[in-house]
Formats: sequence, structure tokens, C-alpha cells
Amino acid sequence: MRAMSILTPLLLAVLIGCEKDEDEPITEQFVGTYRVYDPDVVGEKLDSVNLTVEENTRYELIHYPVRPGRTVDFCSSSGTVDGFGTNIAVFHPQPIDAVECDSIRVPRDTFVADFVNHGDTIHFDRDEDTLVYELRVR
Repeated sequence: MRAMSILTPLLLAVLIGCEKDEDEPITEQFVGTYRVYDPDVVGEKLDSVNLTVEENTRYELIHYPVRPGRTVDFCSSSGTVDGFGTNIAVFHPQPIDAVECDSIRVPRDTFVADFVNHGDTIHFDRDEDTLVYELRVR
């Protein structure tokens, strides 16, 4: 009986301490690559990226283009995303104010999303005529 009187407050303290703070936004961070391919305009552009998604509704995508001997941070974008976590993700970027930005490298509109079939890598794909977008993150 004495053990029960000691364990009950201890269990209650653990449960209260593990309770999730409702005011804290859910933020997910991913790393991976973003490939844009258009044989007629830009050829192939492959960037390393960091993708942050907050509350499944806001995103920030930071690009780190692969250039030998140089890391350049440009064409990063942010805005809203609809459907994140489902089989589609619709990116709505905010206007970008960057000198070296190639706007074709900014994700926009509807991407087909696959969260299931590629292990721990999430695939986002969009094809538009000859233009191909591939975002791979984990």
C-alpha cells in the first residue's frame, strides 16, 4: 500500500511532464536535393536543399547549388504549401527579391508526393512539357 502511495504521484508527475505544449508549432526539417531539368532553357540544375515545413502549411526551401569550390545561397524561397503530408503538395512561393535568382528553380504549383515507396526518402515530382522538377528529401 505504501508503494502505491509513492508510485501514484510519481506516475502522475511523469504523465504531466510529458504532455505536449499546444502552443508550440510543429516544425519538420528535411535535407536533400532539388533537380530542375529543361533541355531547351537551363539544361540540368541540381541543388542541395534544406526544406523546413511548419504546421504542414508554411515552407522555406534553402538552396545550396553544387559548384566546385564555391557554395552559393540563392533562389531560396518560402511561402505556403497545401496538402503537405498527402499524395500532393502545392507550393505557393512568396515573391523573391534576389539578384542571382533563377526563378525556374523555385518550386511552385502541384507536385506529386510519395512518402511511402522510397524508404526514408520523400519524392516530390512535377513534369510540365519538357520541364522536370524532382525534390528528394529525408
